[in-house]
Amino acid sequence: MKILVDADLAETIPDGTFGHSRPTRRQPSPRHWTTEEQDAHWQALCASVGTPDAQRPTRHENAAQNAA
Repeated sequence: MKILVDADLAETIPDGTFGHSRPTRRQPSPRHWTTEEQDAHWQALCASVGTPDAQRPTRHENAAQNAA
């Protein structure tokens, strides 16, 4: 709750904003990767660990492992 008071007293009255006069803007949610970006990232990962021809896993293949 915001109470209009003298600027000198504003710091002593808690208003839930922790010292900020206005709430900060929400950060935009990160965008999802395209399939092309995912493929390029997977190839870079495989190349860095020495398995350049490894097949990229799918969600269905890992569903049981990720459910635990």
